[in-house]
Amino acid sequence: MMRSQGQLNLDNSEAAKNYGEATSQAIDNRKKWTETYFEMRKSTGMPEPKRPLPEFPMKMQSGWQKRWPHLGLDQHSSTR
Repeated sequence: MMRSQGQLNLDNSEAAKNYGEATSQAIDNRKKWTETYFEMRKSTGMPEPKRPLPEFPMKMQSGWQKRWPHLGLDQHSSTR
């Protein structure tokens, strides 16, 4: 019984190490892919895509309106 418990602990430890290494390698691969993608875009002269500013979802806007109605903010007002 003791031996099988020890083997289980050893196997679990080895599995945790393997999982950690695999996760680290996946992160490294994703980073390399991203770097390569942007290097290729630069080398081909493709312009950077223009990204619109994100808008707050209506659910979040209504939360602000409920919490601080005295501020007079509505969905059409801007703080910029």
